[in-house]
Amino acid sequence: MTLITIINYHTFMQLRGSFMNFQSLLRSIILCSALLLLLGWQGAEAQKMTPIPGYSGGLMWPNDYYEGNYPGLTRYLYGYYPYYDYYTRGYDEFIVTAADLKKAGLCSGPLAGLGMQFIHVPKEYQGSMRIFIKSIGNKYLHEYNYRIPGGRPYYYTYCIQRNGNKIEAQTGAVEVMNTSTWSLPLVAQGDTTWVDYWFNTGDDFVWDGTSNIVIGMLNCRPQETIQYQNAIYMATEINPPAPGRSYYSYPAWLQAYSYYYYSPTDCNYLMYNTFPYMYWYQYNPNYDYGYRWFRPYIRLAVKSGVVQSFPDDIDPRRILRAGDVYKGQDANHPKPSLTFYEQPGQQYTVTYNIIGPLPSTDTVYGIMGWFAIIYVYRHEFR
Repeated sequence: MTLITIINYHTFMQLRGSFMNFQSLLRSIILCSALLLLLGWQGAEAQKMTPIPGYSGGLMWPNDYYEGNYPGLTRYLYGYYPYYDYYTRGYDEFIVTAADLKKAGLCSGPLAGLGMQFIHVPKEYQGSMRIFIKSIGNKYLHEYNYRIPGGRPYYYTYCIQRNGNKIEAQTGAVEVMNTSTWSLPLVAQGDTTWVDYWFNTGDDFVWDGTSNIVIGMLNCRPQETIQYQNAIYMATEINPPAPGRSYYSYPAWLQAYSYYYYSPTDCNYLMYNTFPYMYWYQYNPNYDYGYRWFRPYIRLAVKSGVVQSFPDDIDPRRILRAGDVYKGQDANHPKPSLTFYEQPGQQYTVTYNIIGPLPSTDTVYGIMGWFAIIYVYRHEFR
């Protein structure tokens, strides 16, 4: 069981004791008939999105913005490519550090959704959206890798590659969203609208709580009307700053795109790439310049709920056979266990009932308890 801080400690200890008694019951008693498991899980609120800013004190800056104060400080960030309507296919890929995720209060578990904060969308976008996520350990920079299929820009990506005429997930990456009915609504200039994407492929990416992750977002708009406009979203400054480019090392934020007139209906076609960053300079009192590094400002949701139990409510694992002892002696007799994920600030109720002997539906063992988690990664009761 993972170390946790509990608001209602007495209730939790009762719940913990019930699980330990349940474990002892099934390990030591020879069942005289088949028993059936009924498992229930309820969160007190829906899965919530958690904003993930960069380092404390860093800038929050639009992805496409110029601020000129000659001869004083002038600075600009040009990261408009994925949503500029002249480029009808766009791709954002960026690294989010484990430090940023943990600082925001996120716990390990399967990611359920992602949001971006748009501050101006001058026109409605429609098309397809695919989202990929990959764990990269303690890496913090994009790298050049000529072994990635597809050539440029895939040589610089972590999440995607092109095999033949198809863009697909690289080894280790998970495609968590794929929809052909994506749309981006109008957002008035100066607004702070969160646009959320709930993952839909059924393939979970599980953050381990310690690794940096890479997120790739591929949009395709084959019916785009060219008006030379682009959507603007917020970016957050990252720390530690990525060093300057070298042949094999590049910043933590990559963008790729294709012009509207090249294979306009091919959503598996990216031509060029760039690495957005802020450049600043000033002439007062002396000429000076430098770079600052950013990624999109996002929010993430992590799934909550039971991810594994034995017994469970799916045949044949929900049936405990008469005359058998379940203590992990082989694959057909695993130890009783329950694994579930939670997130901070939410209250949960767990019910665990065993009924039988079949065909009776009487409850022969049951527990129910609530607990509010201040900070928790993952529990396993065994």
